[in-house]
Amino acid sequence: MYRRCLSVHRNIVVARIPSSSSPWMTPVRFISSPPTSGDKSAATGLLPPTSPHTLIKNEAKTLEFNLANNKKVNKSSAHTTRQNLHIALLKIGGGVLEPPHIHSLVDSIASLQKEGITPIVVHGGGPQLNLRLEKSGEDPKYNEGIRITSPKVLSIAMDVFNSENLKLVEALESAGIKARPVTGAFAAELMDQKIYGLVGKVVDVVTTGIASAILDGYVPVLTSLGLSPSTGQILNINADVAALELAKTIQPLKIMFINTTAGMLDGAGQLMTRIVLNDEYENLLKQPWVKHGTRLKLKEIKNCLDQLPPSSSVSITSPSHAISELHSPTGLGTFISLSSDPSSSSSEKQATTANVPITRKQSTPITPYRIGLLGGRGHTGAQIINILAKHPHAKLVCATSATTVGALVSSVSPTAPPDLKFSDMSPSTIVARTKELG
Repeated sequence: MYRRCLSVHRNIVVARIPSSSSPWMTPVRFISSPPTSGDKSAATGLLPPTSPHTLIKNEAKTLEFNLANNKKVNKSSAHTTRQNLHIALLKIGGGVLEPPHIHSLVDSIASLQKEGITPIVVHGGGPQLNLRLEKSGEDPKYNEGIRITSPKVLSIAMDVFNSENLKLVEALESAGIKARPVTGAFAAELMDQKIYGLVGKVVDVVTTGIASAILDGYVPVLTSLGLSPSTGQILNINADVAALELAKTIQPLKIMFINTTAGMLDGAGQLMTRIVLNDEYENLLKQPWVKHGTRLKLKEIKNCLDQLPPSSSVSITSPSHAISELHSPTGLGTFISLSSDPSSSSSEKQATTANVPITRKQSTPITPYRIGLLGGRGHTGAQIINILAKHPHAKLVCATSATTVGALVSSVSPTAPPDLKFSDMSPSTIVARTKELG
């Protein structure tokens, strides 16, 4: 029987099953695809569900499984060592969503994809919202950089943010970049309704929709609206805060804040090219010009970097410089890190067998994960088989289908192992098959 279920994510089930070669557990992963008509082989009731984003949080951080279709980054330097070596998180300021900046942004996203990087986009819409509020006779109000959000403001914000989201998605699609709006990523509860109104504090990041978009080949495009799990109330979330909360969850290769000033400006309006938070943070907060949104941004960046690997950093740059940020040690805008040497060997200590930096060769071979596919006859099963066939650290060793037992799996997908045949899907058969395969 099953010893423990690790996670369930959309149509993917990951489990550990006892092995005859170990008194504990061997990492055999069983993947369940949705049943097609007449095929009752999907084991939807065999394993207890867990958090819907457990899989991508635990597995896609290293892109060893879910994002296996993405190309490797072929140009990098030591400072790009991360837990998630293929993802760039882009926080887009509302001003960038207007011409001509939006055209440069689209070009940069296309360039990132050519480098093998998967962009995840979180955008704001502050300037557009302020304009709409002024037209409606509502003055924009802030407290400590956070927009005070009344029910009327929230209603207008929802319309504006969704319109800006659609505008960006359409701009990407017009350039031949597959993009998808993603909602429901931010679970939030009210911060302090008396002070801020309907403003949310992120309590969880649900990556199901993001993972689905990436696996389907789309760039996920997110607004900063959240949903309260306790009340179902939609809440406004500061876009900087939302993006950095997402960064804590996915630990991307690069975190880029893209704005129209190409960086963070000091009190004299001059570009600050480098901020070392461990040395400068306390002094910066004492500066009279560090207030409102700037103060909030610095606090949230510091909080985020404190929870990421030591080599992590945040770049604030222009839309045209995004691709340069990937290869430049300190970027072309404002480069923010905890220490003066974010590429130090401390990042090497973060590396594990399953998370080897793309700039280093691995000293010992990785033993491929042995994969069992529950319900492999339909279209989704065939697509999963194709993904596994391209993955260097996965080996399909078992596929089940109640209606085609004994048939070659290659009849569904030519990329399957040529001698692999469909078997039935009973738990006892799966355990026996695991012992047989060792």
